[in-house]
Amino acid sequence: MKQSVAVCVLIVAIWSFIATDSHAAKILIVPLNCNSHLLFFSRLGIELAKLGHVITLLAPSNGRVPDIVSDNMENFTYIRYRVNRTTSILNSIELTDNAATKSPLWYLLSMRQRQMDRIRESEQDCTELLDNVEFMRQVRETGFDFAIMDPLSAVACFYTIPLSLEIPYAGLSMPFSPPKLFRVPRLASFPNFFSYSYRPTFFERLQSFVVERINSELFTDNTYFMEKYAPNHTYLSPVEMLQRQSLWFFYEDLSVNYPLPQMPNTVAVGDIMARPSERPLSGEIKEFVSRSKHGVIIVVFGSMRPSFPSTITQRLCEAFKEATERFGLSVIWKLEDQNFCRSDNILISPWIPQNDLLADSRVKLFISHGGYNSVIESVYHAKPLIIFPIRFDQPVNAAAAESKGYAIRMNIVDFSSESLVSNIGKLLTDPTYKRNAQLASDIMRDRRDTPAQRVSTMIDHVLKYGDRHLRTSAFELSTLQFLMIDIFAALAAAAAVGVSCVIACCCCIYRSCRRRHCDSKSYYRFEKSKSQ
Repeated sequence: MKQSVAVCVLIVAIWSFIATDSHAAKILIVPLNCNSHLLFFSRLGIELAKLGHVITLLAPSNGRVPDIVSDNMENFTYIRYRVNRTTSILNSIELTDNAATKSPLWYLLSMRQRQMDRIRESEQDCTELLDNVEFMRQVRETGFDFAIMDPLSAVACFYTIPLSLEIPYAGLSMPFSPPKLFRVPRLASFPNFFSYSYRPTFFERLQSFVVERINSELFTDNTYFMEKYAPNHTYLSPVEMLQRQSLWFFYEDLSVNYPLPQMPNTVAVGDIMARPSERPLSGEIKEFVSRSKHGVIIVVFGSMRPSFPSTITQRLCEAFKEATERFGLSVIWKLEDQNFCRSDNILISPWIPQNDLLADSRVKLFISHGGYNSVIESVYHAKPLIIFPIRFDQPVNAAAAESKGYAIRMNIVDFSSESLVSNIGKLLTDPTYKRNAQLASDIMRDRRDTPAQRVSTMIDHVLKYGDRHLRTSAFELSTLQFLMIDIFAALAAAAAVGVSCVIACCCCIYRSCRRRHCDSKSYYRFEKSKSQ
């Protein structure tokens, strides 16, 4: 009996030691009001909470609460602050914004006004949050140690939160930013967010360079926000706010993205959404999958695209009916209209457990819009893809997946049902797609730590030692110096001076020789006339 009591006391002591780990930190998380961002930030926050950190996530009241968030989660609090609008621009974008058929330059120029609208809406969300004096007082009294911000939000306003709290902060985003912001040497010659090729051509590199320059100017003046919400802090421009980040957490992974340079203060966390099945299939979906004889195709076009124009959905329906007849497969299609495309082998549902379905061995392939979460989950479970990219990062995700050999990219605006059926058959019969998907899955799974552990380790490091030793001296250079444009200009000028000198010397020699030749001819004529 005494031994049992002693064991219990020891267990309690060990648990108390773990629970009061000195490395645990109070972390504030502030995502952009976009469904996918709320999901990614929530997943990271929940995983950090499991490691002992105390997490508070602030989200606007009109944002959709991710399914993974529940009440009374240990160490994780999801707080919705009140905003006046019922919907967000980023959660209600139409198909006319399709980026798949547009160049990155054309797409960015056409979307510039909408991006400015998004920034203004985000600024309104921010001011409604920061003007809530009582709520912000509670935030200050909580005593946060670190903040994880969203660089795609209204930087000028939201970034005053960690500045006013006087705490270090990081950014969590796609690696969309121009190199001048985070000083990683990812030049336009690398495949990037604005060029879709593994080996960009001259025109693609030129286009990417121009897009980066334009994109870097999409920041509003923040004098008003700094004076109102961080009056005691030295003035920082939006670019300086981003450059002051201690860490950059990027949605990228070698199994999904092209390989790119990293710096000591950048951390790849693209696999944050990669996970095993969390619950067994149930209900109608379980019954449907069970009676499927030759496998299942999953069709999901993201949370912002529950339906398409009738012409597109009709072509998809025709292709799926043909595929079920030709290959004996069944189709589970996430679609709002459950009365559309009726067939015994096609199940229409407004919601499906995507990750749990992808984990099932009876699922043969995945037809998707190419959202980052969908690609990550599909690769993790080694499922080949057909991708119809629509907007944002989806075109480059599709291009990278196709270049790695586990996906086929198609155009949602211009495709035929016959071409879709043909590509379905290609993925089913060509073993290289499945083999490449399995290789990518193995690469993703071959890690000694989880994304949350990588993030936690770096946050602990910054809280202990600061971030000065992680920051490259390139932050002290101007953009021209960082891109070595001044060096190239100096070399070009030197070359021009050198060529000019050579040309001048050649001209002098030519004139000298010509003068001598003319003098010789004159002397010869003089002597000849004299002899006569």
